[in-house]
Amino acid sequence: PLKPFIITKDAIQKQVFGLGYPSIPVMTIDDFYRQKFQKMVEEQKQNRKGQSLQDSAFAGTGLNKEAEDIHNEELLEKDDPITLMKARQWDDWKDENPRGSGNRYNKG
Repeated sequence: PLKPFIITKDAIQKQVFGLGYPSIPVMTIDDFYRQKFQKMVEEQKQNRKGQSLQDSAFAGTGLNKEAEDIHNEELLEKDDPITLMKARQWDDWKDENPRGSGNRYNKG
């Protein structure tokens, strides 16, 4: 006589679907770290290139902004008519448009 056999649901599921992840590793840990290290080195090279271009393009912008602010303050103190007109227009606009008076709740 043949022996009776019982196939459980879990055993069949494991055969069909596997464990949910590949059971055979694709690469070793050393290969993984080498690959990550190569990507990191490439990104650093690209970042250095980008930073050098940015540094050359924006060299001294912080100093220029400070100098510009000082220049604008001097013009205000000297009562320059154009600077005073711009300051008064900005002040009027701020009076007419208080903070939070915009398009609230996306209406109209």
